[in-house]
Amino acid sequence: MELTGKCKLEFEKWLLIWLKVNVAWDVENPQQEDVDHFYTFPLAMQYGVYVDFFYNIGIHIELSKWDESTWQYFVSDTLESTYNEMGDFYVLEELRTDAIMDADILFNQRE
Repeated sequence: MELTGKCKLEFEKWLLIWLKVNVAWDVENPQQEDVDHFYTFPLAMQYGVYVDFFYNIGIHIELSKWDESTWQYFVSDTLESTYNEMGDFYVLEELRTDAIMDADILFNQRE
């Protein structure tokens, strides 16, 4: 999974600041190599950072367990017209990936 277009550019700018403030290892001056290292983490670890990024720019991602075997997600933009995307999945990792990719599309559609 990879963000695209202006969303990826904004995320990577935001991530450099986030790394300086929040990271446990010694990163006084985060560089592109630190951003590249982020992309090597498992999706479950990346997911929380993506959700924080999107929350900070007004896009909210919500995951919920619909029933015993089905997960759903909801993506909305609080700064522009609301966009809702819901999907049913049986694997949590698929749900996370699709929710982030829909948030990426939503950001890239902003004017």
